Amino acid sequence: MSTPLEPTPTPSANLTKPLWVAVAVLTAAVLAMGGGLIYTHIRPTAPQAQAVPVLSAPAVVTAPPPAATADDLVEKQAPAGVRSLPSATRSVAQSAPAQVAMAPAAPHARPGYVVQAPPRAICTVCGTVESVRPVERKGKATGLGAVGGGVLGAVVGNQFGGGNGRVATTILGAVGGGFAGNAIEK
Repeated sequence: MSTPLEPTPTPSANLTKPLWVAVAVLTAAVLAMGGGLIYTHIRPTAPQAQAVPVLSAPAVVTAPPPAATADDLVEKQAPAGVRSLPSATRSVAQSAPAQVAMAPAAPHARPGYVVQAPPRAICTVCGTVESVRPVERKGKATGLGAVGGGVLGAVVGNQFGGGNGRVATTILGAVGGGFAGNAIEK
């Protein structure tokens, strides 16, 4: 019972260094993604075009009223065999006349006198597609794809190998994932 207890170095002490590196990389990735989200919410957006209703009235031309004809001047008589009933009348006490505001009369359109716009001339060469050329533009990357790809690549790379091989595959996975994530984001 007199044996002294001395701490012996364990092989796990050498494995904690890559673990701390991975934690630091993940922390940096989370901070970068949070900063990207804050940047996208704070950035002012471009003003959107507002739709303005266009009011257009159809062109309506009214003809002058026709002159009175002889038929219009003749008093219409009731057909034979039809009796007219005496109108019922009531006596109502006279009261002060109510003031009534007159609304302006709306113009009456006559269906036969609507002027239509002349049809447009047909263009024989307008709207003809002569060629189509695809235009490819590279997108703007914000860096979130590279960070996310790097983190995912580091996690996958850490699953392979042992010892220094594991560290190497983690680094290669992080670099490859960063390039792939950036390319996907674009």
